[in-house]
Amino acid sequence: MGRKRKTEVDTPSALAQILPELEERSYFDLSRETKRFLNSSKAHPVEAWSFVPHPDIIAALTRQRSQFKRYIFTIDTQRNTIYSPVRDFLLTQDMNISSYDSGGWADFICDAHFDSGQLEAFQHSLTSVLEEVGAATICPPDRGVDALFSIFEITKSHIVCGQPLNSLPRPKAKAIERLLEDRLRFEMVYRNYRSQEVLSLFKRSSHVRAYLDALKHEGIIICYRAVTDISRFTNKDYVPMALPALAAGSFLAGFLAIAENTPSILAPVIDFLEVKPIHVSDDADKEVTHMFINHYALPGERHDWKTQIYEAIRAPVNIYNYPLEGAIIESPIYLSDFPEQIAKARYYAGADGLFVGWAHHPLLQARSVEIRLPFSGLARHGVTLGTPGCGKTNSDLVLATEIASFLESVIILDGSASVSSKLSAVPEAFRSRLVRVQVANTDRLKGDVLRIMHKPGCYLVESDAASFESVVAAFLDEITALPDNTSDNSPRKLKGFLLIEEALDGFGGSQRKLGKQFDKLGKVLDKAWRKGWSLWLSTQRPESFPPKILAQLENRIIYKLANTGARQLVVNAFDAEDLSPRDAVALDRQLASLPDHTPICRGVEINEDGERRLPWLAVLMRLLEPPTTSLS
Repeated sequence: MGRKRKTEVDTPSALAQILPELEERSYFDLSRETKRFLNSSKAHPVEAWSFVPHPDIIAALTRQRSQFKRYIFTIDTQRNTIYSPVRDFLLTQDMNISSYDSGGWADFICDAHFDSGQLEAFQHSLTSVLEEVGAATICPPDRGVDALFSIFEITKSHIVCGQPLNSLPRPKAKAIERLLEDRLRFEMVYRNYRSQEVLSLFKRSSHVRAYLDALKHEGIIICYRAVTDISRFTNKDYVPMALPALAAGSFLAGFLAIAENTPSILAPVIDFLEVKPIHVSDDADKEVTHMFINHYALPGERHDWKTQIYEAIRAPVNIYNYPLEGAIIESPIYLSDFPEQIAKARYYAGADGLFVGWAHHPLLQARSVEIRLPFSGLARHGVTLGTPGCGKTNSDLVLATEIASFLESVIILDGSASVSSKLSAVPEAFRSRLVRVQVANTDRLKGDVLRIMHKPGCYLVESDAASFESVVAAFLDEITALPDNTSDNSPRKLKGFLLIEEALDGFGGSQRKLGKQFDKLGKVLDKAWRKGWSLWLSTQRPESFPPKILAQLENRIIYKLANTGARQLVVNAFDAEDLSPRDAVALDRQLASLPDHTPICRGVEINEDGERRLPWLAVLMRLLEPPTTSLS
């Protein structure tokens, strides 16, 4: 009889057997057998390697934002026509929320870490999905789709990673201070300490390992976490405990005392949490005061544990289960968007860019990361949007002075006198080159335009409001009439920059006239970069822009927009350029609440490999005058 071939069996019990090791050790300290099993197992792909930090760390690192809390959602779809759309929706939620298929009273369980804005956005999105698929028809008329889900806010943790929190050492203040001083490093490691980004940050995996060991030693890490679909192959469930209000207050001390004398009652408990229902699908959820997250070696242990609880607790308690049947998506927890903003800012670090300001983020030191819009992308034109007093003119002059060092011609058209009032703040090197041209007689306009367009230099062309439309039209006509700046397939080279202040004033007042002028502008924008010219428009009335024109102005400086229509126009323009649904919500929220002198900026980069739109980010703009001076 021949020898049996040795095979590695990928079974639920195999994963269950290594779970204690995955929680106790980082990847670097796992046994060879465990690493081999995980690396070869197609059933258990690890999405990320993370850990569970002490709650004090979460509190410290999210103190500077809207309060960061943990929530548990239960969703009961009741119909297959509702089930599938909701599951598809949950699959798209890949940040700060882990979602599971459940075999209990609900179809889905979601475990989330949100601030108030993220909670509101998720709840709104979930409600919209339910309404879109007609779920309201199966719900009580007075409640609508709200009757299909419950939300529990975690108010306190008593057991974390199977360990009583009061028995664990609390991280010292100095250890927390060190994290705050270099939180980028901590957040990247927390998300996935085996990612390529972390390896680049630390240079060697041995340095990552030493960093994790130090965090564990300081009590910052309670246990390690492999982000993978463990729930499909183990017996794990969420267990709400409902108590009458009068019994809830005295329950905890009594229960913990029982647990000290009967350790087996806590044997399956991973987390033991105090909760507060903040949205309920039915009356039973209103009395939920605590929640267990349990893991059992065998399915029958679920029943044994529940029986033990009922026998030990004298209060009229009700326990029900949400057994997990698989992970829809397991997500690392993002404490902030700080790493993303740093990554975005790196796109704007080119030496050949236009220095416009500094990356803005509450966790960044002011003026620590310079932002430069790529000069090459000006061929795709640009726009400055914002309400009066936000800083548009300041930004436009920053651009003009920067571009003057790259191009032979810079022309500013102004029919509002907003530029002349700020010339004293413009750098002397630019001001000494600037030629001011007053257009008082439109009969001489054509000659002025020809002279300015064909004689390199820096020009400020000023007119009264009545003549401004003629001035703008004359410059656009001359750009259209120019020959192409390059021929054949040669790269297009810019030689001039035309900035139109309060551009909408230059296209006529009536809606009908605006429509004709915008059609003309669109054609000029299509041709201008071939002629060697970049156009930049600035306006305080963005809601009047046609979407097509805004789409052609691909470089963008956008200040706070109180007008909902204006924000929607901007979001739609970005959305047409493959903005994700989550980013669309984030962009709209940010546009409504930007600080003074801090717009959203987006640049375009063009090189021999092609062109790409860079990510948008908030920028603290350079000021050409003291911040106490009013900006228009």
